[in-house]
Amino acid sequence: PDGYTMLLEGHATSSMLAAFQPGKLPFDWRKRTWCGLIDKDVVVYEVRIDAPWRTLKEVAEFIKKNPKKLRWGSTGVTGIGSPAGIQFFRTENISLDMVNRVMFTGESQVLAALAGGHIDFGGQQFGSSWGLIEGKKIRPIAVVTEKRLPLLPDVQTVAESGYPMLDVHAWYGISGPP
Repeated sequence: PDGYTMLLEGHATSSMLAAFQPGKLPFDWRKRTWCGLIDKDVVVYEVRIDAPWRTLKEVAEFIKKNPKKLRWGSTGVTGIGSPAGIQFFRTENISLDMVNRVMFTGESQVLAALAGGHIDFGGQQFGSSWGLIEGKKIRPIAVVTEKRLPLLPDVQTVAESGYPMLDVHAWYGISGPP
């Protein structure tokens, strides 16, 4: 309200809370002046390293043939993995009761569980996932980008995978008062 305070924020503190908990924020997220985007992190759909699936279509087919068998790692309502997974499942007409959703409190826990084989599938930020991908502890199967990532030249984009509508990104930016 002083007209000078700026807010450095990300998807978790802004759009995700507003989308999943409307009316519960201590401020009106629409009444801000957006000053700029600082970073946009790619979402990578991933499976455990020994998983039989190589594509998102194969994951969807498995879920439809084997309800409640796939263990999907997710964080709370503001973690990027939740809307990324939900968007994918909705696109394939897979209800959330067809997957075994395993909730974690943070992205690092999801990735550790995926690397340890405790869960089967997730969608997390590339920046957080890269070390486990590079170390061959988890396998990326699609990236939410327009072009393939130089570090993952063999991994299809979501559009190449048949899912051009998947568009969840992690982002960070600056906003100020109206």
